[in-house]
Amino acid sequence: DQTLRIWDVKTTGVRTVVPAHQAEILSCDWCKYNENLLVTGAVDCSLRGWDLRNVRQPVFELLGHTYAIRRV
Repeated sequence: DQTLRIWDVKTTGVRTVVPAHQAEILSCDWCKYNENLLVTGAVDCSLRGWDLRNVRQPVFELLGHTYAIRRV
């Protein structure tokens, strides 16, 4: 559904829903140096970095890939 969902494992509920991409998200990974940074990759051939303290817009976006981003 093109959204990034952050779950709270203590309450087993969705904490945050972000309309992150224009197509299905295939991959995401946390930054091991910054617990607030998450990167997503999608079928829309883009990578986007998210600061989970403010998810209104990505902190960076990498465009121009030829194929879907399957791994981050």
